[in-house]
Amino acid sequence: MTLLFLASTVWASSPYPNAIATDLGMACTPTCNLCHASAGGGGPVPQAFGQALVAEGLTGGGNTEALTTALDALAAAGTDSDADGVADVDELAAGTNPNDDSAFCGETAVTPPSYGCLNTTAAVPGALGVILGLAAALRRRSSTVT
Repeated sequence: MTLLFLASTVWASSPYPNAIATDLGMACTPTCNLCHASAGGGGPVPQAFGQALVAEGLTGGGNTEALTTALDALAAAGTDSDADGVADVDELAAGTNPNDDSAFCGETAVTPPSYGCLNTTAAVPGALGVILGLAAALRRRSSTVT
């Protein structure tokens, strides 16, 4: 009975978040709730991404080679835990959470481009932003005048 319990539970392994960040080239280190119910980790693995790793043979215990093997398997299969059309490993590499639409890396997460009238140059500091904004407005204006 105890063996069955241990087989269905993967305990948090402190090297895993750093190994995931390193293996996937993340700009930050994900928290333990990438796989576990809490940011502190430990106990069962209720998160879809964590369950996908377990399905690929990850059992915990700090075995980073097994983690890399499981991540490679997810990448090869194109596993998409939150069914948003982006593979889990691609989401992590971009700093986003493969379980939902949140970001792990805050400001470093990939932001989709903005187009059209509401596009701003707020990310460009100082006078350069003003100049680029005026140039873009003039270009739009000259393209509408025939």
